Amino acid sequence: VPAVAAPSDAAVAAARRTIDVQNALNLSGYGPVPADGMLNDDTVNAIRRFELDNGMPITGRIGDGLINRLVAVGAITPG
Repeated sequence: VPAVAAPSDAAVAAARRTIDVQNALNLSGYGPVPADGMLNDDTVNAIRRFELDNGMPITGRIGDGLINRLVAVGAITPG
């Protein structure tokens, strides 16, 4: 039986960050999106709506600008 490689620390951190963003979007009224750590269509569309409503460039991606804005509106704790 071949061994299954464990996810890298970077992959785990990215999934946790995605879950944090998904939870923040749900709390901010941009859900429901599943908080599963996957950047699926529901999450991308919720990010785009949030970006549009907050005067941000529409990317649908999780980046520092999105995280900073979610922190600024109190949807996510800095860290």
